[in-house]
Amino acid sequence: MGFMKAFLFLTAALLIVSVPLDTGASGFSEKVGSLRCGVHLAQLGEPQLKVLDQCGQPSAKESYPYYGNSGIDGTVEKWTYNRGPDDFIYDFTFMDGRLVEIKQLGRGF
Repeated sequence: MGFMKAFLFLTAALLIVSVPLDTGASGFSEKVGSLRCGVHLAQLGEPQLKVLDQCGQPSAKESYPYYGNSGIDGTVEKWTYNRGPDDFIYDFTFMDGRLVEIKQLGRGF
């Protein structure tokens, strides 16, 4: 029984140590499937224009091509929404005009 208690204690300690304590500037991000923008819900798969209508202009935008076997296959756009110090920063990734990823970053400013 002593071995089992020691094992469980060490396992719990490792889990606690591996959990990030700071979600600010540490680079921590979490993927989310949707984001509430006012009364609307921006969801994966939606077109850029619908997300723009629901969430408004992002704080920042960047775009670049993505490459496949035949050269340039399409465009990736990253939109950043900084929702202020009482909320988080969110990165939206669009491929060929569709929302494919939402990441929750650290606290906004």
